[in-house]
Amino acid sequence: MSKPVVLEDVTGGSVNATHLCVLVHGLWGNPSHLRNVAKSLRDNYSEDELYILLAKQNSGNHTYDGIETGGERVCAEIEQELKDIEKKGGKITKLSIAGYSLGGLVSRYAVGLLYAKGVLDDLECMNFTTFATPHLGVRTPLKGWLSNIYNVLGARTLSMSGRQLFTIDSFRNTNRPLLAVLADPNSIFMSGLKKFKRRTLYANIVNDRSVVHYTSGINKTDPYTDLDNVKLNYLKDYDGVILDPDHPVTQSPKVQGQDTLLSDFDSIKKWIKNVPFMLTIGVIIPIGVVVFLANSAVQTVRSAKRIKLHESGLAGLKIEDYRMPLRIKAIQEEVEQAYESFNSAQDQQYLASDSDDDLAYDAEDRQKLRRERRMSTVEQPTLALTPDQFEMIENLNAAGWRKFPVHIQKHRHSHAAIVVRMDKESFADGWVVLGHWAGISAQFATMVLTRTTNHTYSHPFPTVTLAYFLRYSSPQLNPFAAHVLSTDTIENYVDPKTSRLHTTRIHLKKSRMPSAVYKLLPASVTGGGSGDKTSYIMETSVVDIKEGWMKTEMRNLDFTGILSVVEKQEFNIPNEGTAQNPNETAVTTMVQFRSRIGDKIRGKLGQAQEDGWFKNGIIGSWGKKGIQRSIESIASTKTQDQMGKSRDGMKMVLERLRNNGVIGVLETIRRERQRQLA
Repeated sequence: MSKPVVLEDVTGGSVNATHLCVLVHGLWGNPSHLRNVAKSLRDNYSEDELYILLAKQNSGNHTYDGIETGGERVCAEIEQELKDIEKKGGKITKLSIAGYSLGGLVSRYAVGLLYAKGVLDDLECMNFTTFATPHLGVRTPLKGWLSNIYNVLGARTLSMSGRQLFTIDSFRNTNRPLLAVLADPNSIFMSGLKKFKRRTLYANIVNDRSVVHYTSGINKTDPYTDLDNVKLNYLKDYDGVILDPDHPVTQSPKVQGQDTLLSDFDSIKKWIKNVPFMLTIGVIIPIGVVVFLANSAVQTVRSAKRIKLHESGLAGLKIEDYRMPLRIKAIQEEVEQAYESFNSAQDQQYLASDSDDDLAYDAEDRQKLRRERRMSTVEQPTLALTPDQFEMIENLNAAGWRKFPVHIQKHRHSHAAIVVRMDKESFADGWVVLGHWAGISAQFATMVLTRTTNHTYSHPFPTVTLAYFLRYSSPQLNPFAAHVLSTDTIENYVDPKTSRLHTTRIHLKKSRMPSAVYKLLPASVTGGGSGDKTSYIMETSVVDIKEGWMKTEMRNLDFTGILSVVEKQEFNIPNEGTAQNPNETAVTTMVQFRSRIGDKIRGKLGQAQEDGWFKNGIIGSWGKKGIQRSIESIASTKTQDQMGKSRDGMKMVLERLRNNGVIGVLETIRRERQRQLA
């Protein structure tokens, strides 16, 4: 077995990282539960590419406090992390979130808050992923007294989280369960969720006694209740673990005349299989249930106090104040397993004809149930869910999800194995899941490298802004700009509300893609030639003279299929500068490189040819990531050199403004243009 992962080795990132990925653990969990999830990301992305945050303020019994309180904590953690990264000189531009179990619901709540607060407006929302998350709650699809025993007991042993997971709560003044509000298409929560480019879920099909498939997969049916009756269709190359999301199962033909016999045999087999768990219920629960329920009562009281402190803004972060003794924790784990086993020992029930149970609902809800009954089929019968759950399914599925059913076979505790919560060899199937997740994330992600530099000009801010606009005006003024053939102003105006100057310009430059890049790529991608071409650069800028700052952005409009380069600069008076001594201007330059070479080659050659080209082409075993890294390195080296020349050019323009004055410089530019026209 490999050495256990150390959290510090796989979390965090450098100031160059522009993509933040937040991982949120589940009920009774802690950040270490997701250490292997973080490792799967770090194995694919360096610290310069991805910043990883493991949310920690909901650790341990703090998950009792409810989805709402947990979501507020995670939202605060994300906001604080963004601020801390910026203080260190970094800048996050992309956000991905992955939640495990209850953490998926907490993440959905946090996303709604981030959306409402406008935090997502400044971020590109990339991937939202859940692993074994009870999107529809954990209420068991049972009718009658079995439903009452499990659903009522469970809802009252987990404080606010239990009430919300079993959908018996009333969220604020909505008179609806929180989970129903989370799935309301008009809510901030769904609006925030839809901001993400991709929504992906992984759902266990068997042996998840905490979160059964219908709720983690957002389905009204469960085709995996009897695997003998279906043929599983696995994704190629994923070791019989991940099913094809587009065609996960095929119904197996039944043998006529054997239904009754097989049904009886299956019942006996299921009863025998559950004997150990029933013994656990019979032995462990009488001994431990009093301690477990007493502890649940204690934690419920403590949770209520924490919620009050949280809502009053007085909550501390001393998690150890609420940690249970180890003995109680051990008993809790045993009872938790027995509790889950009791749940799994019950066959899920289905909607039948109209029954007395319907009388508990109003006319609108009874209408929903009748509609679901009409849609139920013999092959895929509809589960006995509540009207709220049916509505959640409809609303969540309308947002669009990529759903991957997961078949964990090497361990019975698939809920823990799906994220490799513990370092066990029998959790190997979970590594297949994490490898697939990291792989599809890399498929859609583009290589992003950021370089940031800081510089101070010994000139006043107004002079520096003028020099910026004049730097490409004439080779006589700035010899370092001889490669600029022309500059055209596309837009120029002053905002009447803010008095800020907005300018958009297009520069035509002599441009030669580095020969090393051309050698890496086939002519079908580069278009042939030696790389000696002209290219257009778009420049946008905003200047606020009153507040003393200018923000600019330059990006290439050509070669973007191979490499996109975006340079952002912020000019301002240094913090220590004063109105009496404003003779310095600080500038922060951030350059981002984005290689879309994989997409470019796919567009030219097609997916199959792309794979073959990367495998058999001139770069051999490098693969797509290898060539992206090479382009990254080449472009970074070239840009570093160019940034130095750009600073030298600005210094030359500034010195001429100081020595010759504005009129003298403008006269030089006028004479140069007259000479060109002669």
